[in-house]
Amino acid sequence: MSLMSKIKTRLIPYGMIVLLLAGCGVLPPAAVRKPPASPAPLIKPEPTPPRPAETAPHSPPAMEPVPDVPPAITAPLPPPADTTVQPIPSPVVPAPRAPAVVALLDSAGRQEQGGQLESAAATLERALRVAPRNATVWYRLARVRLAQGQWQAAANLAAKSNSLAGTDPDLRRLNWTLIAKARDRLGDKAGARAARGQAAAQ
Repeated sequence: MSLMSKIKTRLIPYGMIVLLLAGCGVLPPAAVRKPPASPAPLIKPEPTPPRPAETAPHSPPAMEPVPDVPPAITAPLPPPADTTVQPIPSPVVPAPRAPAVVALLDSAGRQEQGGQLESAAATLERALRVAPRNATVWYRLARVRLAQGQWQAAANLAAKSNSLAGTDPDLRRLNWTLIAKARDRLGDKAGARAARGQAAAQ
């Protein structure tokens, strides 16, 4: 027997067994081959249009905290400089008006005429305590000191009267005349001559 005949003789029983099992439904479904189902057609999804970019709602920029600034302290402005300020002239010292000074001058005049020079000087010094800036009282005391022979004291008192006399030409003339006499007694001829020139210039 040939080789092919032997193979066919051996395969026939197996084929019959397979047919019998297939008819009885004993073979599992996997043994029965079904024709492959045709694959479903591929459907390409339509491209979705790009969604517009969502814009975030506009929000205001964050404000930085402002530090607390204390209110500026403004100092008061200095007054503008006045370049037109004129020097204040010396006040004109009028004749004594206060009743107490007038009474003391009257008393000193009577004492001077009666030769009571020391009493007159004391009375005039009391008047100076009441009115220390009265140029007339200073002149009257200088006149008493001149009469007492106190030449230097008389010149100093007359100069003090001139410093308070202001623009009273009569009182200033009397003072310079008294100073000239006192300088003559002191032997200051040049000083006496200059004092007389001042007296004439008033």
